[in-house]
Amino acid sequence: MGMIWLRGKIYWIKYYRNGKPYQESANKALGRKASLQDTKTLLKSREGAPVEEFNNSEFREMQLKKERLAAELSQMQAHIYECCSSGKNSLEYPEIPLPIKSLNSGELQLPIESGIYFLWKNNKIVYVGRAKNLQQRVKFGTHHVLRDDFMISFLIFPVEKIQFAESYYIGLLKPDMNFGTTAYHRNECAAL
Repeated sequence: MGMIWLRGKIYWIKYYRNGKPYQESANKALGRKASLQDTKTLLKSREGAPVEEFNNSEFREMQLKKERLAAELSQMQAHIYECCSSGKNSLEYPEIPLPIKSLNSGELQLPIESGIYFLWKNNKIVYVGRAKNLQQRVKFGTHHVLRDDFMISFLIFPVEKIQFAESYYIGLLKPDMNFGTTAYHRNECAAL
């Protein structure tokens, strides 16, 4: 909704386009001295003008962001539909494999694939994480929770499903280092 006001002897209009306010002189917009009726007509045309007339990089960026969010929402809805319509347990994920490799062994070679990894200590899972590239994520010394005495196991998942899978396994296992009293970030904050 726009507005009209008189500044001196010149009519001005204010209108909004994509939440951004615009102001302009009716005389300048029309290229002549504008009457009140001319100004009302100008305001109506500006308020009803097609968006393409005001197309700029910010608007295009907003359109792209909306499209990305719509695609992400569509993926989530497809995953939920797939889980719920399978006729099986809607939260059916593969069983957790036993630890297969020690992190301090030199032979640690994980696949260059996306998935969920489980860190084990004393035959108990203490951390669950996700990675788009398991090999890169679990390189020793580059991850805040990796320790010499940990062992690892992993499951391969498509990138679009790793967030759901990680949430499922964390909720199921409740590993201490993900959110328990020994969570990494809590230890760091307590040390400060």
